Amino acid sequence: MPSEGSGCLRLTQGWQSPFYVADEFEDGEALWRWVETNGWEGVVSKKKVSSYKEGKAHHDWIKRKTVHHMDVDIVGIIWKDGRVSSLVMRKGDRYMGRVSSGLNERAKAALRGLPAGRTRADYWDALPEGLRGADVRWLDTPLAGRVSGREVTDAGLLRHPKLIDLEGIPL
Repeated sequence: MPSEGSGCLRLTQGWQSPFYVADEFEDGEALWRWVETNGWEGVVSKKKVSSYKEGKAHHDWIKRKTVHHMDVDIVGIIWKDGRVSSLVMRKGDRYMGRVSSGLNERAKAALRGLPAGRTRADYWDALPEGLRGADVRWLDTPLAGRVSGREVTDAGLLRHPKLIDLEGIPL
């Protein structure tokens, strides 16, 4: 426990619960394997002897993020201002969110020509929350896609998705 005159005690006076103390790990590779196995977003680590410093202009704290890969079905194209904006992802029967990162103009041009005459009811009973107000054109035939992302959120959405591959569409 820090002494009463220490900077740590002065710094933490008045802090409210909950207050968490970080664990210390000696085996970084074992910790990283655990993070990947459990689907965590990543790890922030710091040098033992470094003190807290604001900002990012130092190299005492290091962030390493995981990248998860997932096969999804692309079931809809979202249009905005008359242009292809993003794609609707589904895994099984679950809505996984939208993806726009990784789409280039060549891919968007190819997507514009796909038959899109189905309705939301062909894919879900109710419109997923993340699609309310969107101009979605539901594809006649879903496309197999491969995406990367940081994690699946508690809401079941892929966080920071990026399109890696899309069946029959050059990226």
